[in-house]
Amino acid sequence: MSYADITPTLLNASSATTFTFEVCGGQFDDNVADSINSINGKGCVIKRIKAILQTGAELKFSSVPNPIFDNNLRMIDSNLPEIIGWMLADCYVQKNMNIKEAAKRISKDNPLNYNLSQGHDHYGYKIKSLMVATALGMLPSKTWSGRYEATGGYLVVKNDGDIICFHLYDRNLLEDYLLNNTKFETPSKSRYNMGEVYRNEDKYYFNLVLQIRFL
Repeated sequence: MSYADITPTLLNASSATTFTFEVCGGQFDDNVADSINSINGKGCVIKRIKAILQTGAELKFSSVPNPIFDNNLRMIDSNLPEIIGWMLADCYVQKNMNIKEAAKRISKDNPLNYNLSQGHDHYGYKIKSLMVATALGMLPSKTWSGRYEATGGYLVVKNDGDIICFHLYDRNLLEDYLLNNTKFETPSKSRYNMGEVYRNEDKYYFNLVLQIRFL
């Protein structure tokens, strides 16, 4: 059996879970970048992103720099880094980190232009697949074979002491539970070198770090 307590994270932040975004468009130069990076205090990452958008620029997913995590994500789905990158940036823009709500927004916006006319939930399915893989053994910094470590099921211990057990043949129930009860969370900005505009040659970039916590 695999075990997780509801108070910690489902997916822990690390240097491996960094997502890099290019700052595209707008009136942007070193002075603007310095001004944005001078924004500090509580909620400064959200405030800095707001300041970026106010210049007319946008955050466009660029890469998952860690090759192991990038390949782990692409093992699940070849477009998963782009999907999670879009959702992560969107949650900061919307100031709403709830993953279920983010899944609804990306499905409505459909940035990857999937054919959704027949009702296929492309985005929701891929997001659920990531969370199940994470719950059952996939680690960002370790090459993942696609095999699940748990052989019986998955336990969730809630804050009130109640225990929820999902057997692997109840995968649909586990997927729904993880989607409905998780959020993106902002990890330590200083610890993970995130939330700062930086320049590489003639382009500007901004890093966010993925962390998923139970509600």
